[in-house]
Amino acid sequence: MTDCFARLGAERRPWLDPEELKAKYHQLTALHHPDVAGASGDFAEINRAYQTLADPAARLRHLLDLESPDALSRAQPVPEEIAGFFTPVAEASQGIDAFMKKHSAAASPLAKALLSTDQYQVQEHLEQIIASLQEKQDTLLIQVREADALWLADRPAALRLLPVLWQSLGYTAKWLATLRESLFRLASI
Repeated sequence: MTDCFARLGAERRPWLDPEELKAKYHQLTALHHPDVAGASGDFAEINRAYQTLADPAARLRHLLDLESPDALSRAQPVPEEIAGFFTPVAEASQGIDAFMKKHSAAASPLAKALLSTDQYQVQEHLEQIIASLQEKQDTLLIQVREADALWLADRPAALRLLPVLWQSLGYTAKWLATLRESLFRLASI
């Protein structure tokens, strides 16, 4: 397994400053780009390392793979504050699907126009869930920074926190991406 931290010359830790990481990435890609004479051919590996470290959930998983692989193999219960989002996200997804079917079945422009109130309600509900998820994700990123401070003082304690943070960030990121795409679809009809 490639150590993405080492590949980009970054310290192994839960939090990395996005701008510093991007600067290291740009320096390395400028040196190793295939169009540069004498480049080493590591360009794809550098890209993959950057993609891994730039995403907080992927970075935490990679850090756990490197520092405590057994932590990933243990069954982790879904954190309670994340479990509370399953039902609202599922209901919002079902609501969008139901509205899209209704909209597709509307035969005339007038019938489609009459659905505008429904569309507004679905969109408003979706935006509320997205805002709640974004707030949760922001809180999780603060917790990653706190785990990073703990990492320097008590690495074993920080390693105990990381699996839950990784799992929670994974859920919120996936839900946010899915719901934002649904919001885009809804807005484009």
